[in-house]
Amino acid sequence: MSEEQIQFVANVDKFVSVKKLKIEPKVTKEDIVEFFASIQFSCNQKIDDFLEKIVDVVKLQEQTNQLFDLKFNEFYEEINKPKTKKIITSLLPSHIEKKQKDAYVEAIRVYLLNKFCVKNKIILSYNQVVFPSKKKIMKKK
Repeated sequence: MSEEQIQFVANVDKFVSVKKLKIEPKVTKEDIVEFFASIQFSCNQKIDDFLEKIVDVVKLQEQTNQLFDLKFNEFYEEINKPKTKKIITSLLPSHIEKKQKDAYVEAIRVYLLNKFCVKNKIILSYNQVVFPSKKKIMKKK
């Protein structure tokens, strides 16, 4: 039987990340949760970085900035309205095919939602949880 392990390897656009966890008897379920959260953190950061290269972020901020003063429920309603979809769609590059546009509209909605949650200190995802291993990394920086 082969050994259990989790590996994440990325090397793209000056982003290099290698994360490996060998599942040994001393590795706890908590260690695995923290490890997956750290992978999610890395992936979410890079997704944001690449979305910001696809969409004109300055224009997006200009056209959606007023939404960030709303309460959560109001914000969520607004980002799902046709008006916001129209804003996002207008900022997508023309080379993106129609069948992909809806997915990118949703991705930008998630991007906006994440920005709103960070601004308002709302934890929406595991990668936002400050696990002990993440505290060590944050101290090093």
